[in-house]
Amino acid sequence: MIAGKREMMARYAAYYQETMFQLTLQLNQTNYIFLMDSNGLNTRQHICLTCLPFYLDFVISYENNYPNLARPIIVVNSPRIFEGVLQIVRPVLSPSTRETLKIFGSNKAEYQLFLLDIFEPNQLPKRLGGTSQNI
Repeated sequence: MIAGKREMMARYAAYYQETMFQLTLQLNQTNYIFLMDSNGLNTRQHICLTCLPFYLDFVISYENNYPNLARPIIVVNSPRIFEGVLQIVRPVLSPSTRETLKIFGSNKAEYQLFLLDIFEPNQLPKRLGGTSQNI
């Protein structure tokens, strides 16, 4: 995984999860919206068999320590192979997390409708159907 840097990635993932938890508390919120644009994702490097243990560890850590913190979890421009990874990861997801998970392929019209129902146009970059140039 990523040239043998699994431990470093695991530390970064734990740091990310804790940072998002602390920011959510500081803003006096109960959850946050997770939005990931997979456009340009190197599937050979990041969605491979050697990467699966990292993703499973990340999901298990999230479920054990920060359940329901990210609501919804949205992935746009998801490569087709991502669905295969999800089939492996889904069994460790809680029902509530599975319910909040929204995965969209590259059909911009489809994910734009969903995103614009959640976000104001000025909160989204132009590439995702918004009006912001700063993101």
